[in-house]
Amino acid sequence: MGGKNLVKPQAESRDIGLEEKESNFCDQKQKAEKLTIEELRCFKGFETVSESEGQDIIESLFRLAVILNDF
Repeated sequence: MGGKNLVKPQAESRDIGLEEKESNFCDQKQKAEKLTIEELRCFKGFETVSESEGQDIIESLFRLAVILNDF
């Protein structure tokens, strides 16, 4: 392994980054607005979804967005 200089990030800088990320996520989550049924129906393939089916789709999309944002 000779000759390769690996730069290791300092723990302090990583901790600050994680704290900022968590703080930003909390701010975004509070400001998040869910898609409405009318907005969902504007997308191709969703024009005729029922009210209950639309609510299920919107809730699923919102949960997916939260999971992806956490990742």
